[in-house]
Amino acid sequence: AYFLTQNIALEALAKYNLTVGLGNSTTNNNVGFGLGFQIYLPGKQVKQLANDPIK
Repeated sequence: AYFLTQNIALEALAKYNLTVGLGNSTTNNNVGFGLGFQIYLPGKQVKQLANDPIK
């Protein structure tokens, strides 16, 4: 994952699928690529710090 910011990441995926046929079935293969985002939401500790700042 490549983090664009502290809470947002960009992810890439490369996948190869192969289905081998038997008898009269044919063999099938393909390559797939994917791209996605992940957003990491702040947890309970961040919410507590926002409500009760450090004294």
